[in-house]
Amino acid sequence: MAAVVERFIRSKTMPPRLHRGAIERPRLVDRLVESDEPVWLLRAPAGYGKTTLLLQAADAMRARLAWMSVDGADNDPIRFWTHVCAALVSDPEQLEDLLDMLEPDHLQWVIDQLIGLIERSDEPVLVVFDDLHEVAHTDTLDAIARIALHPPRNLTLVFSTRSDLQLPIGRLRSRGALLEVGADALAFTLDEATMLFDGQIDPELVVDIVTRTEGWVTALLMLSVSAGPGRPPDEIVRSLTVGQPDLADFLAAEVLDAQDDDVQRFLVETSLLDELDPALCDELTGRAGSLAIIRELARNHVFTQLVDPELELYKYHPLFRQFLLGKADELDPARVRKLHCMAAQWYLERDEPSAVVRHAVAAGDFELARRAITENTIQYAQRGLFATVADWLDLYGVDRCRYDPTLRLSAAWAALNVRRYDEIEQWLDPPDDAPPDPPDIRAQVTSLRSHLRRHQGDVRGSLAAAVETMELIDESESVIATESHAALGLAMLLSGDLDREPHLAAVRAGLEAQHAHPVMSGYSGLAFIASTDGDSFDEAERLADLALGFVDSPVTERFHQPALALVAKGRVALATGRVGDADGHARRAEQIAAAGIEPLMLVLVFCLQARIAHRLGDMDRVRERLRRANEALGSRGGDYLAGLIRETRNDTRFVEVDPEHLPPGAVELTERELAVLRLLPHRLPRKELANQLFVSENTVKTHLTSIRHKLGASTQAEIVETARRLGLIPDG
Repeated sequence: MAAVVERFIRSKTMPPRLHRGAIERPRLVDRLVESDEPVWLLRAPAGYGKTTLLLQAADAMRARLAWMSVDGADNDPIRFWTHVCAALVSDPEQLEDLLDMLEPDHLQWVIDQLIGLIERSDEPVLVVFDDLHEVAHTDTLDAIARIALHPPRNLTLVFSTRSDLQLPIGRLRSRGALLEVGADALAFTLDEATMLFDGQIDPELVVDIVTRTEGWVTALLMLSVSAGPGRPPDEIVRSLTVGQPDLADFLAAEVLDAQDDDVQRFLVETSLLDELDPALCDELTGRAGSLAIIRELARNHVFTQLVDPELELYKYHPLFRQFLLGKADELDPARVRKLHCMAAQWYLERDEPSAVVRHAVAAGDFELARRAITENTIQYAQRGLFATVADWLDLYGVDRCRYDPTLRLSAAWAALNVRRYDEIEQWLDPPDDAPPDPPDIRAQVTSLRSHLRRHQGDVRGSLAAAVETMELIDESESVIATESHAALGLAMLLSGDLDREPHLAAVRAGLEAQHAHPVMSGYSGLAFIASTDGDSFDEAERLADLALGFVDSPVTERFHQPALALVAKGRVALATGRVGDADGHARRAEQIAAAGIEPLMLVLVFCLQARIAHRLGDMDRVRERLRRANEALGSRGGDYLAGLIRETRNDTRFVEVDPEHLPPGAVELTERELAVLRLLPHRLPRKELANQLFVSENTVKTHLTSIRHKLGASTQAEIVETARRLGLIPDG
């Protein structure tokens, strides 16, 4: 299975379509549109027409509508804010820039960018979180609360929910900043119900219907749909029982019974799907024509809704689907398992691991679920989608995971990649009643411990685990070997052993296995070693550039290797008098190492920055950088790094140059970076930039990342503005 992480799901950010027959509700629409409150709260059980009302209000406001249909998977904060970005940002390049930065360490920065985007807009913006009750993640709710308490003047924030939210509702209410619409207001009035039935039912019965259903919108809609030819509506109404607890199921059954046998079977069998893709529905039902059936259901308002016009994806109304799923449970269990198995295979071919895991587990195909998890865990974790990985493991079964060495490692690597260090140890050793791990698993465990100890600032522990790994690995296990050589090389370097061999081995093994991170690590280590030799400066820059060539996104930057390569380039630039270049490399290295929580790498960065500040005559910054280096070193950083700090302190004790003769903050771009920069004012797509320069899109992304760091800019618009101010490109 190819490891593909979907950026966002289009249908989640597309407002549902209003049915042409939807009843206009001016009493509620006017109340919303004419309000001054910046936050709306629509709180009612399922089926009260919250979504339809919001669509009507948005249409009446003529505001820019940013819609997000929230579901349980959005408890993963990265997934949640990915879809918020997709809903709010229409410019493809700007969206790509934000999504590139969207990871745990930069999450608040991305949210701030979104707020700034709204503030700079000249139009009113309506942001709707439909079904926000699905989210319980504290950090996500805290971020939403901050926006709600201090919204931009042109923002209206809408929460549609079935239950209470963990948000500061009381504070908003006391400030007069909250408009609340509850179930009582959303319930259909007698006039609205009369319009819905449009003369099909005797007026006296309409009063009875509204009383019995308490104006529940979905119940009334179900009645209107089930009242077809040959089925007098008054017959259905009289069969209702006041206060009937399973009223939704009763009415849904009426809707189902109104369909012919083939359509009934279609509805039940396809209810297993979160979204109705006609091609998949054909696969499950074993016959063509699903699209025609779905379109007919939507036209007849049988609780089937178009969610993506371009892809022709539909879904059932949640209450109707819940009823249909109950009917599916009555099918032959073997038939249900087969349907889930077919769906899992279909999603497998389309690289949608979350759907594969869900359907494979439901089908009892735990081997397929296991493969989907293990083959996608690392990439999802690297994108910061740890909560999604945790959901997969929960579905698969935590106990089952603990007895599966590969899944234990998947969980541990995922936790490491998002720096949840306290969760790692529980996954490293097998349960007491499980057999011992085989050598290849033990090698991965010790390799992982080497990385963990380094992240925790423990040089000796990292080196000891890396040495133990090398004793366990089988070189034929190429992926394990590449990671092991890389971990050993870095642990040796940070302990003061500048032997080139482990770095060369990491490059060789990584290239053979087509595994980029160890190659980047090996080249970075070799570049740093070369930067310590005055006769090898050209080689150091060449090797560093080879390492940085693998940096194709901010996600890649989260690892330590780019920081080490940049330190090497900064050391060479400083030694050869290019102070501006040295400062740019060092600043970018600091951002990468700090975001990746690499304290030992920060020691190297801060020592370099202290030397740069010394060259510029800024002794206050020299002292501040050395203090930060000591803090990063901690108590377990090792003798080599402690000696490096002492050596830097001794070499920078006195000011040796007049800072007036050097331009602090000077920006020096490479020729290729300047070539990219000159094209940016034309707002070309990234692919076109690559074509113009005869390079790959990844190379363009690498240059853009470097330019962004050197200019201290966040977006391409800011890059252009800063470059013009500095005279790097002409105005106009």
